[in-house]
Amino acid sequence: MGSALRKWARAIVVVGIGSGSAAVAGQAAANGQTIFVDPEVVVTVETSKGVHAHISPPLVPVTFSGLWYIEPGSYTIRREARVDGRRYALIPWARRQPDEKIILEEKKDKAGCRSVVQHFAAIDMETQELQNRTWVFTRSDCDIGDRWDQRFWLARGYTGDDFLVREEPAALVAERKTEADRAARLAEALAQEENRERQREQEALLQLEAPAKRQIGATVCRKRGLIGFAGYTEQVSPDTGRIRVRIVRHFDASNGRFLRATPPEENVWDDPDNWYRCEF
Repeated sequence: MGSALRKWARAIVVVGIGSGSAAVAGQAAANGQTIFVDPEVVVTVETSKGVHAHISPPLVPVTFSGLWYIEPGSYTIRREARVDGRRYALIPWARRQPDEKIILEEKKDKAGCRSVVQHFAAIDMETQELQNRTWVFTRSDCDIGDRWDQRFWLARGYTGDDFLVREEPAALVAERKTEADRAARLAEALAQEENRERQREQEALLQLEAPAKRQIGATVCRKRGLIGFAGYTEQVSPDTGRIRVRIVRHFDASNGRFLRATPPEENVWDDPDNWYRCEF
């Protein structure tokens, strides 16, 4: 029985996430260097699906670590890892259960120095594959950072190759952003001008219709919410220019169809600009 369990455990350990995992497997203890991305370039990583992972083997029924994940989207990379001549874009791992935007862990080096490290997902900038160990970084002087650390397994349905790494000159990115901002401002200005033009047309139409709406017997309508009102101009105030409308019909404001029920007539004084000429 014990022999079977040992074989089962060994079978779990060899489960990988892609060709990139093999390269890391032999470097679990290899140190490297964590550096800021060169300010002269912009490195972005895009993933359409993101990643869900566990740090327990997939066949173990209880996962004490919770779900580790990287959300789908585009990431501007601030730090990269350099190990044995290879470069890795670093994205902070997040965790649910408990909910944490970044994953921090206290570690101790051989000399007893304690410090907190942060776990990053590492994407090989050449192969564009996610490595199957976390990269840890610390701001302290303890000898516990800048190395491969925690082995993890991807959740079902996720792969380590859903990443697109792009490295561009910062000047080119800034130029593209400036052009995009300019286009956005131009589109906003055009939209505002179109809105002003519609308002001018509406005001001109109201001015043209105003005398007609003040004629006694003119048929006028108004929409208020879901209900429309139709009636006749009965009287005009010489002092205010307001009109008295005798409302005789109601209609559905969404389609203009008159309601079957005939409402009791009512008279309202109102600004003629609130009404429009209509036929019924």
